[in-house]
Amino acid sequence: MQNTINLINEHGKRVGILAFNLSKQLELPDKYWFLNYIAGRWHDFGKLAIPIYILNKPAKLNSIECEIMKKHPIYSYALVDMCGFGMYTKKAILYHHEDYCGSGYPFGLSKKDIPLPSRILRICDIYDALTEDRVYRPRFSCQSALSLMDKDCADGKLDYHIYSVFKSMMISEPFNTVSQIYKAGSW
Repeated sequence: MQNTINLINEHGKRVGILAFNLSKQLELPDKYWFLNYIAGRWHDFGKLAIPIYILNKPAKLNSIECEIMKKHPIYSYALVDMCGFGMYTKKAILYHHEDYCGSGYPFGLSKKDIPLPSRILRICDIYDALTEDRVYRPRFSCQSALSLMDKDCADGKLDYHIYSVFKSMMISEPFNTVSQIYKAGSW
């Protein structure tokens, strides 16, 4: 369990740093850089409520396990709500698995119904998940991850504008390692 907590914690740090940097690239007001960092930092803490056998399963999840896993944004929202986080951060976390085309979860929101910080987190979360080792597959390179994300964007799953800024950011200063992501976040 401790290893799982560490993985969730480290993933959250990296997603938070990516969200911070992407917020700067999008030229959002300064206060949103930090709020998006906080949302990225806490977005997956609801996974602590998911059974460990699902989190550590080295194979594809079955339909029941998928439905359980899809509840983690709701659990993350509840956790940060209990901690007194503001609505901006709570909504960013709750909707971070919504796809721009409406095929995501937990509510199937689409386009502008998905808050901007959730669309930012979605992209940063996908990138970091692809570029870290998982129990069911090895990590992808930066370029391979971006190629997979290009397909998601073409399929309408990602906000094109945000993704294009993210991709430019990653090509101009690729974060191929955890230490590079941390270094980029040292503000």
